[in-house]
Amino acid sequence: MTQLLIFLFSPKGRIGRLEFFLGMLFLMAVLSIITLLYERSSWLPFKFYMVILLPIGVSIVILQIKRFHDRNRSGWRLLVFLLLYLPQVLLIVTAVPKMSMVYLMHMGDVSPDVIIRFLPWIVSTTLAQHIVEMLFMRGTIGLNFYNRTDSDVVHPNALQ
Repeated sequence: MTQLLIFLFSPKGRIGRLEFFLGMLFLMAVLSIITLLYERSSWLPFKFYMVILLPIGVSIVILQIKRFHDRNRSGWRLLVFLLLYLPQVLLIVTAVPKMSMVYLMHMGDVSPDVIIRFLPWIVSTTLAQHIVEMLFMRGTIGLNFYNRTDSDVVHPNALQ
């Protein structure tokens, strides 16, 4: 249990592609179960649902940071992807209530053209690059900056 908490909530260290995939799969399963419980029950208040979602969101970010560490990159790189993807997320959030499939089916206006025009905003080049880097690109072989010990640190001035 302690190792699972460290895995999900500690940004230190690095994880490979398989660990990242399995961690994200686990979090998505937990998220799906919680969402299903929320949607099917009247006893789970929205505030409680949001409080449960917060640690899941933090864990998703931490797993991505660890995956960047495996690639010998700073976790701050995730901020670049989030900033590039934010306008598309905002567009989806504002457009989905108006273009939701249930609404369109109820109105009888569902056509493949609507879906095809909407897909490029969901599957963008930013998201595609991020998915490729997280799931398919190999990590650094051997030691890198994110799994060294303090004795491995060489101060830049010591090299002169």
